[in-house]
Amino acid sequence: MESAIKRVVRAERQSGQTVQCTGLDTIFQHFAVPLVFVFKETLNHRVLLDALPPTLAHYPLFAGQLQERDGKLQINCNDRGVPVAVEYRKETFDSWLEGLNNRYADRTVVAPLSPRASLRRGAALASVRITHFRHGGSCLAVSWLHTLGDFRTVKAFMQAWGNACSGHEIEAPLLVEDRPAFLETRIRGNGRGQPTLLRVRTGDIVHFAGSMLRDLLGAQAVMCHFTDDELRNMRAALQEQAGVRLSTNDALWGHLAAILDKIYPKTRTRYVGTVINWRQRLGLASGLLGNLTSNLLVPRRPDQTACSIASELRQSIDTFTEQQFDYLCNERFIAEQQRLKRAHMVLHEVHDPRRRALYLNSWQDAEMSDLEFAGVRPYVLAFVARAPRWTGVVTRGFENKGVIVRMSVPRDAAIGLRSEPMLHCYRSDDEPPTNGERVRWLV
Repeated sequence: MESAIKRVVRAERQSGQTVQCTGLDTIFQHFAVPLVFVFKETLNHRVLLDALPPTLAHYPLFAGQLQERDGKLQINCNDRGVPVAVEYRKETFDSWLEGLNNRYADRTVVAPLSPRASLRRGAALASVRITHFRHGGSCLAVSWLHTLGDFRTVKAFMQAWGNACSGHEIEAPLLVEDRPAFLETRIRGNGRGQPTLLRVRTGDIVHFAGSMLRDLLGAQAVMCHFTDDELRNMRAALQEQAGVRLSTNDALWGHLAAILDKIYPKTRTRYVGTVINWRQRLGLASGLLGNLTSNLLVPRRPDQTACSIASELRQSIDTFTEQQFDYLCNERFIAEQQRLKRAHMVLHEVHDPRRRALYLNSWQDAEMSDLEFAGVRPYVLAFVARAPRWTGVVTRGFENKGVIVRMSVPRDAAIGLRSEPMLHCYRSDDEPPTNGERVRWLV
């Protein structure tokens, strides 16, 4: 590995803004999220570096610093800057791609970011790493502290960066300085009365830590590629069986949950979970930056069919605003834990290892996979972080075709998935071989 460039990129101007964080933002200060765009062509990193300062000028959050004032977490948009590294590898692109799953989590292409340093030493809240491979191919990696915002927030940032690379105008996002007050006045009266967070009691800390460590060490990543035709067939079949309208995600979640129950019955996952972006559901602007999502958990019964799981998931999503929306009660719960100095022990119920929830986060945004950087479009959007068992991410497939499901499951379940004929039972007999049969890191 040879390093060509290491620098801190700034917008060269301070916005003067200070963003007050919500309770949820505070909980997320311990998590950095890695995102890797994979390109078959070689990126022009000079164009990317030149386009980053005007992008940061519109998105000053990403170049700011965390600070605490009166016990409250803030993001100071002081143009502290974003560390950027450009590196060259002796390995070829094809060799790296084929071996990615064997390495499980390839930290050498991920942009490094330390949540601990961000809070305690005022270190960067986002970082970038550009990796070039021998004979062509590149990775563009972006890591951000989850306190800045959710996937939708980073999508807006990456779209702005791509527009700046092409010389197009950057659309200004909606950056609110007092997030708690802004949201309180606009979503009052919505949602459930019980929080979906829990506090890990002192006596349970060792049990929880041990369970989560076992989940991390005992998990194996599997990657499944589903074609667009396969997904259409799956949705049509389950929708007909269920007798209700289903989305493609509903069908895919139900199908995977039923398959995993079949091949790994000894420890049934008792819930199926996903992430709900509630901006537009509550009448908020789609360009509003922040963590504006909720985790949705749906109970499951033993031997439940795929269509039944999918239809109950759809019903929970359709009634989310009235029955499942948890932001306000979670904020009150976090405020109480902060008062008692216990906020560091708060965990969302979806991550409770006792629930064994099959938790899938959808990153399959066609616009995100179709971004253009300096005239080059991504080959695939990769999630390469280590994750606990029964959790995964769904992204668009190679060249924005089909989807890729990356899950962490027990080793026995991984072996079963690789030999399970019903996993691709909705694939047409005459469908050509998928990219998954040409790249060995897919199931």
